[in-house]
Amino acid sequence: MPRRSTKKAVVVFANAKPKGREYLITDEDGLALLVTPSGAKQWILRYCLLGKARKIHLKGSFPEMSVDLARKEKNRIREMISRNEDPFLNRKAEQEQLRQRQEEAVREKQRTNLTFKAVADEWMEKREAAQSKATNRNNKERLSRFLIPYIGSKELHKITAPDLVSILNRIEDAGKNETAHRVLNLAKQIFAYAIAQGRVDRNIAADVRGSLQPVKSGHRAAILDPERLGKFIGDAERFRGLVTTKFYLQLLPYVFTRPSELREAQWNEFNFDSSHWDIPKERMKMRLPHRVPLSQQVKQLLIELRSIGMNGPYVFPSPHDDNKPISGKTLLDGLRQLGYAHDEQSLHGFRATARTLLDEKLRVEPRFIESQLAHRVPDALGTAYNRTLHLEEREAMMQRWADYLDALKQGGTKTK
Repeated sequence: MPRRSTKKAVVVFANAKPKGREYLITDEDGLALLVTPSGAKQWILRYCLLGKARKIHLKGSFPEMSVDLARKEKNRIREMISRNEDPFLNRKAEQEQLRQRQEEAVREKQRTNLTFKAVADEWMEKREAAQSKATNRNNKERLSRFLIPYIGSKELHKITAPDLVSILNRIEDAGKNETAHRVLNLAKQIFAYAIAQGRVDRNIAADVRGSLQPVKSGHRAAILDPERLGKFIGDAERFRGLVTTKFYLQLLPYVFTRPSELREAQWNEFNFDSSHWDIPKERMKMRLPHRVPLSQQVKQLLIELRSIGMNGPYVFPSPHDDNKPISGKTLLDGLRQLGYAHDEQSLHGFRATARTLLDEKLRVEPRFIESQLAHRVPDALGTAYNRTLHLEEREAMMQRWADYLDALKQGGTKTK
């Protein structure tokens, strides 16, 4: 079609009316105006490359993109085609580059003014449901004591390895080597989360691992001598202090759960008729429900404790708030008040005490002991741990263990 003058082309294109379907008004050299039923007028260019007919939409519509501008863009594209460059593929490449620039701009915006505290709070919120209450509480305490005061307000991407080393050295200088390692591990998890979210590109916490002294290996302190254990049982009965601490220290050796599982126990978890204590999965380390058979001695202690006014939800309530459990520090202080040093007995150590003496003195099958310790012990069919696994045997074991502790308290060594 002969080329129209710009003036005539403008008139033709301006007067084009929409129809029931889209149609083309050609201009020159493959350039055309596509008129849609809605009245939109889009510039397109039809061309042939390597023997194939193709078309591409120009980046503009009439009249926003004038006839002159459309023809200039057409000429630019024709030059590309003359070099066997496909304008369609070039367009896709440009769009991909634009997308990458936009994503980088978003990432940069996320990095800017995004503080360590903001990311740590977000990480805690997402992890809270998947972790035990004790783990959540410990993480919050480590964040608030050791990390937030020093790097909490700092932009995440500006935190350096020396920043963390300074914090960790301060903790080590206070004689808390294991705590320093735990704080470092916490920081590593938060930075790993930030990387996954596109907030930072590097986990700088992983760069400082070698700056810490290694943790000295060793087990939690535990009494393994029967005579010494019998003395502790008697000492706990004579404890002069907070009544909840007294009953806790009396009960823990008998049930040998993890300290937090007993400390956070609630009355509605106990069934005195069936002599069972069912701990919900939310409070268990392995996130599986666990059943603790109650010996007659344990039931008697619990009934006595409740009779003196423990009517809130918690078996061991805080002295300041009945709706909160007693603190672990208060209970540990009670253990120390009895005269048992940190290198002789820990609250967690009663699990090792029970494991060792049940095996060596009472000759209980290890699988029953491990099951009561809430470790993953497959049954004969390979089924994973469940709270009723070996229940009958565990009921007998727990009563036998309680009788054994009573005998030790009286100065005997009863093993039957």
